[in-house]
Amino acid sequence: MSLKIGIQSVNPLQGDEDLSKATIDFITKYIKNHFPNLSGREFNEFIAITFDSLSKGDRGQSITDYMNSNNLSKSNISVYDSVLDLSMRPLAFISRYRLIRNRFKYYTWCALNDERTSPEHRKLDGKKFALLPEYETKEFPYLEIYPGSEHLCRCFMDPDFDNM
Repeated sequence: MSLKIGIQSVNPLQGDEDLSKATIDFITKYIKNHFPNLSGREFNEFIAITFDSLSKGDRGQSITDYMNSNNLSKSNISVYDSVLDLSMRPLAFISRYRLIRNRFKYYTWCALNDERTSPEHRKLDGKKFALLPEYETKEFPYLEIYPGSEHLCRCFMDPDFDNM
């Protein structure tokens, strides 16, 4: 018997139909925006493969294989960048979705602060924000963006347990 431990063995959507549907919607919008020339069949295949990759935790390998085999590298974004976005942005969306569903109102923006961290995200590091506009206060402003929601962003949310 083998036991898989680690991020690639975890299905972040397992048993959660509402979150699965919301994640499919999120993936669909991303693919529609970044790959507008896909045919109906290719479009649906790409959504299915991306969702399956996320569910299996394969670190985007099946997305990479699909994009390369269907010559999607000629789009407006590279295969590497697309795979990172299609792997990481949905995970950030899932994290935010779960925090909201579990009645969290606020989070702290956490940036990696390495050479790849953007100056804008470096400035947000350690600051507290509201998860939804209706939770906004002077102490906790609301931002349209959230950690992990932007192109190649590796930032993450630290939930605020003190102000639920």
